Amino acid sequence: MSFSRRASRVCQPPETECRALLSRLADSKAQVTALQLIIGSLQRCTVFGNENRASLVSKATGYSAKLLKKPDQCRAVYTCAHLFWHDTEEALCDSDSVLLCLKRALKIANAAQASPAFNLCTHAR
Repeated sequence: MSFSRRASRVCQPPETECRALLSRLADSKAQVTALQLIIGSLQRCTVFGNENRASLVSKATGYSAKLLKKPDQCRAVYTCAHLFWHDTEEALCDSDSVLLCLKRALKIANAAQASPAFNLCTHAR
């Protein structure tokens, strides 16, 4: 079995486990915490090949955008921008994806500010 085949087989369980973990957590704070841990682990993990790592990073970014609360979505998505830039490995630096994540986070932040719940919270202070 070739190395790339073995790496893809090793990569599938973390994807499946992340999906299962996040779906089992009913509390939105627990989901945010779990996702932060996943993102932090992916930031430090360099054992996957570029293709497999890109798949895991893409899944983490997708889960970030699906969180319940807009402020949590925004924080998680802009944190995912760090996954596309790794200082020690040139192959893991993707400025276009970093920019895309930051634009998506800005879009979510603007939507959160426009929501009535955000305006209610800011005026109550």
